[in-house]
Amino acid sequence: MHIVSIQVTVKKELLDEFEQAILHNARESVARDNGCLMFDVSQAVDDPTVWLYHEVYDGPEAPGGVAELAAVLSEAAGLAA
Repeated sequence: MHIVSIQVTVKKELLDEFEQAILHNARESVARDNGCLMFDVSQAVDDPTVWLYHEVYDGPEAPGGVAELAAVLSEAAGLAA
């Protein structure tokens, strides 16, 4: 099992766009990525700009692992604070 946890802070003016994008990514990862067992997304109660991703894969070589994660983070960089 391979677990990836990431915390990001998003620009306030981009929260709606970010939320739509990350929730779509999480749903698609679980539905389509071989080896993706779980992809949870949480938003901090006390600071809505803080988000946590918790992804579980059946192994480090699973699609959606580190290589895809780097691409997603690069794309999301424009939304991060």
